[in-house]
Amino acid sequence: LVAPFGALAWTAPDGVSLLWFALIGTLGTTGHLALAWAYGRADASRLGVLEYTAFVWGVLIGLAVFGEVPSLATLAGTGLIVAGAVLISR
Repeated sequence: LVAPFGALAWTAPDGVSLLWFALIGTLGTTGHLALAWAYGRADASRLGVLEYTAFVWGVLIGLAVFGEVPSLATLAGTGLIVAGAVLISR
């Protein structure tokens, strides 16, 4: 529905942007393949706990790269999710 409006503002990406897109696509695909490989070889309940560490990494990368300071609600929510995952895995 919104594609016609996007076409009006379209600009072709430059070469550097295309390289970034290729890198992001390659790393994303590799990550998903590695996760599928891991789920095929290990207990899903143990891997789920490791997958929830993505919240922690996201907060740390946001802080280091973008200077985003997480709010108390973000930290509390992340703690609850990780704690719940740990409790379920036992």
